[in-house]
Amino acid sequence: MEIVRLMLGPNEVKEVNNVSLSADTVKRRIHDMSSDILGTLIKKLLSTETFVLQIDETTDIKNKAQLIAILRFVAEDFIKEHYLSCKEVLERTTGEEIFRVTDDFFKICNIQWSNCIAVCTDGAAAMLGSKKGFVSCVK
Repeated sequence: MEIVRLMLGPNEVKEVNNVSLSADTVKRRIHDMSSDILGTLIKKLLSTETFVLQIDETTDIKNKAQLIAILRFVAEDFIKEHYLSCKEVLERTTGEEIFRVTDDFFKICNIQWSNCIAVCTDGAAAMLGSKKGFVSCVK
């Protein structure tokens, strides 16, 4: 509140004090903002004809596999790059499982694989395996 007072003034301190900051309220607001951002991104993506997917699997500090997806597409004559998702991979990090997690997300968002014109990965076996790698599953 001291920072608000110094930067904005005493009247704004009163306004900030009126904002509910309970854990549930903050959690709900973060979820609402996240959903709104994702919805806006999906609308932009669905209005484009094609996109490129960059995908990578990493391990977090709790030793859980996380799948990160980034999209690139052309909108308003500019190449746009947007973070799409970070999903936990609950099973083993095989190419088939990585594809399943991505495909499930695509289905929920109504994203068509036929609009994906390229896939960028780190080259790991799970991504590029000729029979069961992620890229093979995409094809």
